[in-house]
Amino acid sequence: MKTRTIFVAMLLAILPLMTVGCTTGSNSSNNANQNSNSFGKQKVTLLSSLRSPSKQVWYEVSSSKRGTLSTDSRLYHVIFTQNGKITSYTVNSNLSKFANLSIDQAKEKASKDIKEGYKRKTGQGQIQLLMDDSGNIVEGERLHFTKESFGDFSTYTDDHVQLIQSTKILGQYFGGYVYTSNVVPDSVIFMITPVSKNTVIDFDKAGQKYTKQLLKNDQ
Repeated sequence: MKTRTIFVAMLLAILPLMTVGCTTGSNSSNNANQNSNSFGKQKVTLLSSLRSPSKQVWYEVSSSKRGTLSTDSRLYHVIFTQNGKITSYTVNSNLSKFANLSIDQAKEKASKDIKEGYKRKTGQGQIQLLMDDSGNIVEGERLHFTKESFGDFSTYTDDHVQLIQSTKILGQYFGGYVYTSNVVPDSVIFMITPVSKNTVIDFDKAGQKYTKQLLKNDQ
């Protein structure tokens, strides 16, 4: 546990520095404003995106080099949330191909880059809140389809969650969550969304619509 804590702390310290060689094209600064999920300086959580009346986009990305988020990071899912619903595309791509796209452009590209043998999934969404042993403190959260037959995202076994505040990657600010697991110690999964420079990422509070509380030991 101590080793994992140190590793994740180092990861979060490195993330703000991961901007070298990341800008693509002369319009990247303009695209960054267009890509943002329109939250401005507001607090962003998975729940705020899920229940938003306007479409939001999240990217589920794996670490490419021992816990770093970079241009060649593998992109597992492109996820759109709106009014309690989730639409997910399993894609065969990497982050650099989506980072500077608008939400509509990302949807169009995801539909074209969908992985062979997979189909778009749309269903009711839920935020699973990972509670401490007392059941009173939220220590993490993850996006979830309520319909079990839809399966889950790659974070379903992950029991260590930390926040990623606004970080510039590929000319775009991203924020979100980083997931690690005791089951697969070397696996690091990022759930990130385009944000503005001053956006704050946080965990949600229990007891709200579209949330379900889980004790971490009972997952």
